[in-house]
Amino acid sequence: LLDATSDNPDILSCLHFLVDLFAEWTLPESNIPITLLNQIINSVSQLSDMFQKTHHCQWMVDDLLRILISHPLEDSIVHSKLLFTLSKAISLLQADKAGEKLLPFIEEALNSNFLVLQQAALNGSFYLLESQLSCFEGNLVGVFDDFLSKKLENDITKPNQYVA
Repeated sequence: LLDATSDNPDILSCLHFLVDLFAEWTLPESNIPITLLNQIINSVSQLSDMFQKTHHCQWMVDDLLRILISHPLEDSIVHSKLLFTLSKAISLLQADKAGEKLLPFIEEALNSNFLVLQQAALNGSFYLLESQLSCFEGNLVGVFDDFLSKKLENDITKPNQYVA
């Protein structure tokens, strides 16, 4: 972990160490607690801004997509963080196939009653739209259109019930 010219660890070595550690912790047989999984996803999302190697982003997509598929949807906090982080990684990698796998989860999150899932799906979708991946060209815009139409219709038919 140490830089050859000093006694300080260099950033790439630290990132590599953390990715290796997180990869080991997120193996299916590791049975880590949900709170640790939540923090790993938070950390990966933040650290991904510093990733300089493609294989780090590929690891994010592979591992986090596996977790998203196998993790219960009822855990909306973890799912929301997975959606956002995966969207970010898929847009960085320009990974069409992974994007196709993510699209149903985004649609499901937008149709969910959980605001945290809706927000994560919207925020992640902005990354995906910006990446201009072919798998999202018409599909994601259609999903947004349906979501916004339902939201606006609900706002018109049901005035804000939370205002005192």
